[in-house]
Amino acid sequence: MATYLTEPRSVAILGVRACDDATLFSVVDLTDGDRLAGEALLWGIDLHNRTAHLGISLLPEFRGRALGADVARVLCHYGFALRGLNRLQVDTLADNVAMIRAATGVGFVKEGVLRRATWVDGDFLDEVVKSTGDGHLATFEDPVRGVYPSGPGGTCRLRSGGSAKPPYIDS
Repeated sequence: MATYLTEPRSVAILGVRACDDATLFSVVDLTDGDRLAGEALLWGIDLHNRTAHLGISLLPEFRGRALGADVARVLCHYGFALRGLNRLQVDTLADNVAMIRAATGVGFVKEGVLRRATWVDGDFLDEVVKSTGDGHLATFEDPVRGVYPSGPGGTCRLRSGGSAKPPYIDS
């Protein structure tokens, strides 16, 4: 099992299960006694077109701590640098302010709104589509390997003091 950490180390995602079109992770809050905070996944992985969708689900007591943005950063690095993807996409309900804020904070751009596209509790609701990629390369500084691109299309911004360091990877 591989562990992916953010810099500074506030959250870890642990690779739990992978198949051809999805990878599921457990999210652990490193600032709160290493407690399980939720789960994250890349789903709908299309290796031919090098695309995937990103999903994050945090337990209620871990919401509002900016963990969603930290997890999105790690998933971006995993998708672009380790899986060689070109595009990541977030599909979320229009009223899911936390996911929209987390995705925007790491570089996702709104592509549009799918009107009344999702059936929830007896009603059709709007869905927002955001993505990152677009053929741009982000550069990250790795203390061991030096400076390298995040991968084809990767534009996710990592939080750190002055240099953009990638999530720490521990196998």
